[in-house]
Amino acid sequence: MTSKKETDPQPKVFLSYASEDYERMLNLYADLMAVGVKTWIDRCQLGPGRWEESIKKAISQSRYFVVCFSNVSLTKLARKEGFQHRELMLALELEKSKDGNEFSIIPVRIEDCELKDPRLAPFQQYDLFPNWNVGLKRIAAHLTGKSDPTFNIKAKYAALEDFMTTILHEAKEASKKGDHYAAIDKLVAIRSIGSEAPEIMRPILVATGWKRALLGHHVEAISDYDRALDVSIVEDVVAENCKKPRIIELKALSLLSLGQHEDAAKTATKGLRSNDAYQMFMNDASSRLLSLSGPFAGGDSIFLPLMIRGVALFALGKDNQAQEDFQRAFQANPMTASPLMCLSTVLAFQGQLEKAERAFNLANRMTKKETQETDMVLRVFMKVMNERKATRVHGS
Repeated sequence: MTSKKETDPQPKVFLSYASEDYERMLNLYADLMAVGVKTWIDRCQLGPGRWEESIKKAISQSRYFVVCFSNVSLTKLARKEGFQHRELMLALELEKSKDGNEFSIIPVRIEDCELKDPRLAPFQQYDLFPNWNVGLKRIAAHLTGKSDPTFNIKAKYAALEDFMTTILHEAKEASKKGDHYAAIDKLVAIRSIGSEAPEIMRPILVATGWKRALLGHHVEAISDYDRALDVSIVEDVVAENCKKPRIIELKALSLLSLGQHEDAAKTATKGLRSNDAYQMFMNDASSRLLSLSGPFAGGDSIFLPLMIRGVALFALGKDNQAQEDFQRAFQANPMTASPLMCLSTVLAFQGQLEKAERAFNLANRMTKKETQETDMVLRVFMKVMNERKATRVHGS
């Protein structure tokens, strides 16, 4: 995250809030950073180790302790629950021992709530409702000493990006533990804020969509992918997983999982056509004669859409075209067994039993470890295969 040196004359703010309000606090954090107020917020600055000591240190080094109140936070404070209660106790003790020019508490109401704490009565209070921007301007003027502080949108994006990176990491860790619902909750909670910065919004939408897909919620996943594709952004500044071809293939995978085979095939084709690696693959004749010594350069980026389209075509009874896609998928990534297993099945359905056996035997000598995306494709393939087998039995 972009930050200024410790010698920066700008005041340093410690932001205290209830965990339930952290989405709105992200907005405040980013807005304060945008007006040049160096701000400390736990979700970004708190690293591993003894968090309580880190918080004490951060409060003691701050010029201002901005404590934010909502109905939820006041209820928790009345019960002496949560981290905010401890932070406020530390700040009140510190305020007694320091001069007003060294340390000051600034109470801020983020919604209409009744703040009765007599300990806070001596301090200037601000409201961020009913008009957030008006309230923010007043707070910023207090913190900076400027009646009309300059708002730097790039600084806000930098602050948002740092926070979003933290949340994306937390969501990833939750997903690793199999708690995809927790991952989705984290991602959804920050999406309204990410909408202000397209470089941030697209990865959040893609990540949320993929977590939904892992839970089988493919309709919602497709909605997320469509929104991600609508985000206007310079392609070469985003991570590879958030490029349009990647989003398109994930959408195709969800369509495939929903049994919308025609749409899945069309969407996978669209993703392939927008993929430079596929264009090179199709235009360079030598690339179609790859040895088994290693994968085609860029092959990983076209492997999944080829597998998706192959399964969709197989479901539609277009076996010759499915066979071609599985062969190309194997050429793109010859170190995995999945395209050979699918190819073997298609060949068997075509009555080419000798070729099917050769593909099957070769697949058995390959690694069986697959990505989550490929596993999803294979589950659909097995379902389609069983449906076609059942149709054959009933037909005979």
